[in-house]
Amino acid sequence: MKKTIKFLSVLVAISLVIFSCKDEMSNEPFENGSAIISGTALVNTDFTNDTLPGIDPVSYENVIQGVHIYAEINSNDLVQFPAGGVDYGTIIVDTTVGVNGAFTLVVPANMNNVNVNFYADDFRADQIQFDETVESKIFYLPDSYTEVVRDGVTRITEITFVEK
Repeated sequence: MKKTIKFLSVLVAISLVIFSCKDEMSNEPFENGSAIISGTALVNTDFTNDTLPGIDPVSYENVIQGVHIYAEINSNDLVQFPAGGVDYGTIIVDTTVGVNGAFTLVVPANMNNVNVNFYADDFRADQIQFDETVESKIFYLPDSYTEVVRDGVTRITEITFVEK
């Protein structure tokens, strides 16, 4: 009987140790920091300073102040062990274009690659044609602008708006 009680006591102690261990795989977020994306927003609003197509590159001007630029991040990139089938949602950071087309975005990041997609509001501006006439045009940012950042990284980029 004493052997049975000792055996059961040892079995209970081992069970408590095994089942009380914390699972190392958790869905806690990484220690997130930030990355900086800094750049210039460009647009071609003056055809008179361009040369013939195919000879020289187009000469771009700076986007007007006040245009909103958005950085969209899938927050799944900020979770250490993402669960399958879970929509973690998106994080949107925005800024406005400043003097000389300059913009800066501070986005959340960690030590893994974080994909950042850029979007922007459309805007209307006068465009000087080759014959020096002026036409009002709408410009937009194509969906093709992305950057990959990590914590502590500074990316310098140029984004170019095109005529709608």
